[in-house]
Amino acid sequence: MLNGLDILIERMQSHPNEFTHEGRWTEILVAVDKHLTTEERQALKQGFADMARGMFNEVVLKGVAGEGFEYDMIEIIRQDYDSVMAYPLQRQKALEREKKEQYERDIELEKMRISQQQAMRGLGGQSAYGNYGKVGGGLF
Repeated sequence: MLNGLDILIERMQSHPNEFTHEGRWTEILVAVDKHLTTEERQALKQGFADMARGMFNEVVLKGVAGEGFEYDMIEIIRQDYDSVMAYPLQRQKALEREKKEQYERDIELEKMRISQQQAMRGLGGQSAYGNYGKVGGGLF
């Protein structure tokens, strides 16, 4: 097994927040995932399961002791190997979708600007609202 993978699996127990969807190690784990052997991948999946189980125990103990717990702790319990590995791809798709939507909004704004310019040319450069707002024009 990769030494680095062993180190990260051990670290999951002491620093679970580093292995969440936005965690410190998510990107590198996603990058190396396709190069892992079946056994290494299974060990990593077990590491995520053990991390969630450890966090569950901590939440229960804090609850029984009357201490509060943080929402992040529940998120760690909810996640698993597959959801963490899929997150960067989901985030990338969301960013691409946002870019496309922004591009479409920009196109619509440009069309409106061009339409307004064409309307102004059709009025001989005068405002469609008359001389209101120009010095010496309008009602005043």
